[in-house]
Amino acid sequence: MAESKVNKNQKKILKTFLCSMKSENVSEIEIVKLSKKGEITMKLPFNTHTIYVTFDNDKIYELKSDYTKIGVQKIECSSKENPVMVLHKNQFDYAKDYLLNKENPFKIDEETARIYNQIGFLTNEELNNYIIS
Repeated sequence: MAESKVNKNQKKILKTFLCSMKSENVSEIEIVKLSKKGEITMKLPFNTHTIYVTFDNDKIYELKSDYTKIGVQKIECSSKENPVMVLHKNQFDYAKDYLLNKENPFKIDEETARIYNQIGFLTNEELNNYIIS
């Protein structure tokens, strides 16, 4: 029974995390794909969206396609002309243990882990531990 509760909780964590990545004008499926191996692959829509990331220190950054971050004062409102996507580190942290556990059916792939490292959501140590394990 305990295992069943853990699986339901893990699925809830994953669903919360994936829902947090939805954007007004892009479906979840376009941003996050599940491979045949059961790995989650993330593709950020830099060509169509302004992407922001937030960190624990309440700082907001606009994320560029080379994963550099430019500090901004606020997140612009999303519109049809300028769609916005926001990634929050605290939401990633909530799902991180699940996403980085290679025993789980839904884990991020190594390339997505590298992207989260470049964004600043994973430390170099966490990335290396994930790739090595």
